[in-house]
Amino acid sequence: MMIMLIALAVLGLMGTGAFLLMRSSSTTGSGSTQFTVTAEGLQIMNASGSVEPNGDLLISGVIENSGDKERVAWYVVVDVFDASGGVMSKLRLLNGKQLFTHADYDVLAKRGVNIQELKFKALQQQGVVIPAKGKVNFEVRYLQPPIGIASFNATVQPFDPVRLYKEIANDAR
Repeated sequence: MMIMLIALAVLGLMGTGAFLLMRSSSTTGSGSTQFTVTAEGLQIMNASGSVEPNGDLLISGVIENSGDKERVAWYVVVDVFDASGGVMSKLRLLNGKQLFTHADYDVLAKRGVNIQELKFKALQQQGVVIPAKGKVNFEVRYLQPPIGIASFNATVQPFDPVRLYKEIANDAR
């Protein structure tokens, strides 16, 4: 009888501990949402694309902040589509700096760009701040795009670093 009481007490304590652990983790939220940057008040205006002499597709436009606070963090994703409407590629811009893929770095290295220096500069530079009720220009390059691009769509999206890491890892496969 004594063993049964001790076993029940231990199980009760374990259950209570598990309940408290689950409750505290659900109230603090997941790690990815703690760093999410929202797209509220931001919109893209006048997005256009042009082919550069080296064959790259340069997409540029303006991001407008209709909010009352400056935006130090913002994230743009450009989906590039083929003629059937399928996504050929996703180009990403975080705070005005393009996020290159491994394939992009390979292209840049073949062009003679010092990749380590490029990465170092990207880490050292602060991103572009969008002033309250203000606008900033942006540019993103699709390096050596394949033939068959029909259109693109540039959108300001919430930024979640965990989701971004997973997307880039999937693109590398």
